[in-house]
Amino acid sequence: MLEYSMIPLFKSTYSIGKSILTLAEPSKDKEGGPDSIISIALENKLDKIFLIEDSMIGFIDAHKRCQENNIQLIFGLRINCCNDRFSEESRKESNHKIVVMAKSDDGVSKLIKIYSIANQESAGYCDCEMLKNLWDDSCIKLC
Repeated sequence: MLEYSMIPLFKSTYSIGKSILTLAEPSKDKEGGPDSIISIALENKLDKIFLIEDSMIGFIDAHKRCQENNIQLIFGLRINCCNDRFSEESRKESNHKIVVMAKSDDGVSKLIKIYSIANQESAGYCDCEMLKNLWDDSCIKLC
């Protein structure tokens, strides 16, 4: 018999317009307001959370909250990808999303580099060539 384990993936309000979940301290949850991912993790006795965001903006807040509550953070960046990040035509024709997750602190540094280069050089897009140049075992890629 096959056993499946569930991995809860979260997205916070740092991914603008994508979630109503926050990274607020558990004590800051307000009745009738948005739920805190940290509170959900604590209530469900999750020792790690998988946070997939559209930017790196919420990483420091997530890292801090998880450390304060003894929760392991697995952080992932969802980013636009295309065949040629410098070609407007390629961005339209081959646009898709990928999720790159950090396996370590070195992986987080790679995510920051990927995010920064994509946003500084090519309107928020990456391509296989860019990822190949930055890739190592500190990251894993999910589709």
